[in-house]
Amino acid sequence: MGQTAEQAFSMIYSSHAWGSESRSGPGSVPKATAEYHAWLAEFAESRSVGSVVDVGCGDWTATQNLGWDNVDYTGVDVVPDLVDDLNTRFGNERRRFVCLDANRDELPAADLLVIKDVLQHWPLDCVHRFRGQLDRFKHAVITNDRARTVTTYALGTPVWRRQITANGDIAMGGYRTLQLNAAPFEWGLATGLTFKVENIHPKAFGLGASGRVDEKECLVWERQTGAV
Repeated sequence: MGQTAEQAFSMIYSSHAWGSESRSGPGSVPKATAEYHAWLAEFAESRSVGSVVDVGCGDWTATQNLGWDNVDYTGVDVVPDLVDDLNTRFGNERRRFVCLDANRDELPAADLLVIKDVLQHWPLDCVHRFRGQLDRFKHAVITNDRARTVTTYALGTPVWRRQITANGDIAMGGYRTLQLNAAPFEWGLATGLTFKVENIHPKAFGLGASGRVDEKECLVWERQTGAV
């Protein structure tokens, strides 16, 4: 039997396994999220969103810059110590953090569900099961890496590139790119935004040094019509 989500992500956070200034990984730092946050803020305003559930809120490195001050915000994560720390540092009357396993526990209802860079780390059966959570919300924005290109360098020159295969099965806490509108999911969601995040190492000019470019995709679900 594989690890639970709590076991897998507690290990990732405690060991700083994703190697970034944020324990949530390089895709969560302000530089990587500026375009996404600008689009998400406009999306929320256009829907008159008054309440948000943010699944996989992580360490809140970038999210604290989004400006959720005027909404009722619930951050959800599966790591108990992380949630306790977030409530101590950022909690107030309109902002709380709760420890839930979103692939097993029922999420609190809200106007908007935000789930970024989470499902790409879940096994296929958990991704399928999460689809049933969407009906608790009026709107949902689901963001994942739809493509990743990894480049290996030798003395600063790219010598080899490969793309990560999408939609394969993984253990909880692993990684593969995820395309929810393709088989075996075929959720039929509209694309609200695509953007790229580069994680290139400018000083890594030795043999075998590598970098990557992630193409992220924000998919939009609306309860009124099922899919936009």
